[in-house]
Amino acid sequence: MSNEQPVKDVDFDAPTNQKKKINYKEVFLQLNEGDNLIRFINMKGKKIGTHWVKDLNGKQRSVKCPIEGCPCCREGVQTQYKTFMKVVDKLGSIKIFEFGPQIMNQIKRIISDLKEDDPNASLPQRDIIVNKGAKGSNPLYNVKLVKFNPKPSPSEQLRQQAIEEAIKSDELDLSEIVVPWSVSRINEYIYGIKEDGQPLVPKDGGEDTQEDTSFNYGANVENTDTSKKSEEDLSMFD
Repeated sequence: MSNEQPVKDVDFDAPTNQKKKINYKEVFLQLNEGDNLIRFINMKGKKIGTHWVKDLNGKQRSVKCPIEGCPCCREGVQTQYKTFMKVVDKLGSIKIFEFGPQIMNQIKRIISDLKEDDPNASLPQRDIIVNKGAKGSNPLYNVKLVKFNPKPSPSEQLRQQAIEEAIKSDELDLSEIVVPWSVSRINEYIYGIKEDGQPLVPKDGGEDTQEDTSFNYGANVENTDTSKKSEEDLSMFD
């Protein structure tokens, strides 16, 4: 006998469990040339091995390595790593900050200097400035700590308030954002091979037959490190 009811209640005020779709092009921090003011939320993040490689249409892609069965590894493509951490930008918005070893090493140095002056000091208590030089600069990035002001100005007080409000309302989950590519996705978008082993035929004009809506990571990463890193929790400065 069926348990189906002939009449059902409808309540449009009832809460739903539908997750907000992530807009990858907006959620990632894009460093502009010159000074970029940011505040780390905490010192926990993610790191993952990547391959910087051209896709089927000749476009550069930063492919997050799945390690097991990775076609890029099999082809001998150099493995680098990227770090992903949550920050508050100059406008008071939560962003994902993606960076490579050049920025990482400078942040570690700043942390060390802070701890030397005060063992209880914490980087999330202070703003930092990431300066991005012109294309071809060496180094491309310079990171410095914003000087502490014991008597913050009204604008500094407003920024601190905006940071606290942003952190309180933060819903971004790094585990949902920093995800390795699947082997089938790498085969399709990088090597043009479908799951059945047949070659993928691009559309007229060189576009893939299927749309790839993912954000092209790698904008803030120097392609210099060759260490292979899998995805894992990153608690760098505890």
